[in-house]
Parts: sequence; C-alpha cells; structure tokens
Amino acid sequence: MAITPLEAMEKLAGVRVSFKWLGLVRSFTESEKQEVAGAMGADPRLLSLSKYLIDSKNPYLKRLNQLKGRLDKYWKQETLAWVEPGIRLLLREEIPAFKEEVERFQGEILEASMDFGAHYQEVLEESRQKLKELYHRSDFPENGYGLFEATLGFPNLMPPSYLDPTLYEKEMQARAREFEQALARAEESFGEQFAGMVEYLAENLKPSADGTPKKFYDGPLTRLQEFFERFRKLNFRDSPQLRALVEQAEQLVGDTDPAVMRVDKKLRVRVQEGLEEIRTALPSVVVVKKRRVVERAEKAQPEAAEASAEAGGVAA
Repeated sequence: MAITPLEAMEKLAGVRVSFKWLGLVRSFTESEKQEVAGAMGADPRLLSLSKYLIDSKNPYLKRLNQLKGRLDKYWKQETLAWVEPGIRLLLREEIPAFKEEVERFQGEILEASMDFGAHYQEVLEESRQKLKELYHRSDFPENGYGLFEATLGFPNLMPPSYLDPTLYEKEMQARAREFEQALARAEESFGEQFAGMVEYLAENLKPSADGTPKKFYDGPLTRLQEFFERFRKLNFRDSPQLRALVEQAEQLVGDTDPAVMRVDKKLRVRVQEGLEEIRTALPSVVVVKKRRVVERAEKAQPEAAEASAEAGGVAA
C-alpha cells in the first residue's frame, strides 16, 4: 500500500549502526618505496604502495569481520536508505526487536574483541613472520583491546519543536521532500535488485550450450526469497506492475528448498521458464541499466560460490 511522505515521517525512524574498527592498511615508508622502485627500475614518484598489517584469514580477525558483515547486512536488510549517508530508515514499530538483535551482535563483537586482545601477541607474531622486513611494531596499537566496537543510534530526522511556527513549517516541508526522495530511491532500488536477481537466477537455471545443467548455487535463490519478505515490508511506493511481477516470482519459487531445486530437473525448467516470462516483462516496469544488472550478477557468482563452500552450500 502506497503511503505519502507525511505518513512515512510518522511510520519511519532514523537509525545508524556505526563501527569502530582497527585500520589494517598502511602505506609503505619512503625508504620501502625507494627499495621496491629500485628493484623494479621504476620511478618511486609514480608508485603508491601499501600493506595489510594482519592477514584477513587470521581466525581472531576473521571472526570479527564476519560479525561486522552480518550486522551490517542485517541493518541494511531491515531498513531503507536515507538521503544522508550513514543513516537509514526503520519502521518505528520494529525498533524494539531491531535494538534487541543489534545488542546481541554487539555482545558477540565485544566477546570476539576481547578474544582478539587476549591473543594479540600471537597476532603480532604472525604479522611479523609474514611481513618480514615490512613489519614495524609502531604500525600496530600498543595493545589489542578496545579496537573493535559497534554502536547503535537513532538520529532525529524531524525539525526541533522549539522553532517558530513559520520556520518549523518550512523545515517540515523540507523533510517531506527528503522522505519523498528516499521513497523514490527505494522504489528504484527494489526494481533494480529484483531485475538483477531474476536475471541471475534465470541464467543459473538455464542449461549450458551443450545441454548439461549448470552448477547450481544456493545464493541466487535464497537472496530472491529474502527479497520477497523485505519487499512486502518496505515497499511503500507500491507500483502495481512491479508488485504483480514480484508476487508472480514468489508464487513461482515460494520457499523452495535449494537442495530440491538442485536435483529436480522438471522444477528447474518450470522455474527458469517462469523467470524468463518475468524477465521479458520487466523492461516495461523497471528502468534498468543493463550494465549494472550484469555487474551485480557477475559479482554475485563468486560470492555465492564462497558462501556455498563456507556454509555448507547456503549463500547469505
């Protein structure tokens, strides 16, 4: 159901999830740059060199980065983008549940951060061994505690009530325009996301040139299924044509288990043909830049493969 900007102002609240995170990239010193340039016969003035302080596969850092990624994903899945970067829009009625979930993530990040601090000397030693002459103790914090943290805030998007009536009304009109802009962006984003997901899943289900089935990854299907719930909850512009196509796709795949899709050839053919129909209808509903859809599909493939390997075949 479509809502007006004023109704959106009453239904939605601003929410910010911020991260304090150890910076892991350092530039080469001038002497290091000179040494590399000399070995390669290059002009050091044309070089920009940097190094990672800690291997991303370090188990203590990897756990922290995974938690950060999961929290960031949760924040963005449950919200819409606001006109100001770093702030998103959350349904006010969902603030308690959202806050509870973020606090759970904060607790896990705190625990992982303490674990990182307790094993900090091991982390430093691993970096020393891998960086060799590029290792400098001064690049690293004195100790490993308090380097990682997630904070939650609810910035007020409404003008302060103490303004005089004329200025207050002017500011309210400005906020209404910003909400209208946010809702319009959300509608465009939903359309582009849906088009990209439909295209990639359809391509994944289409047989190879020789007629053999392609390797099926869970990610494209599970992401589309997650999209349905988010679309129902946060689709405030409610384009009837787009909604009809999303509902058609949901009826087509529903809550199909990816494992079933992987082995059921008839199901794969039926879903692929249905998605092609939706794909054909999309250009008249959604203005999609082909290049962007293809780029997103190409990006999704390695992500799906990696997630499939790490999570028993289920991509996030």
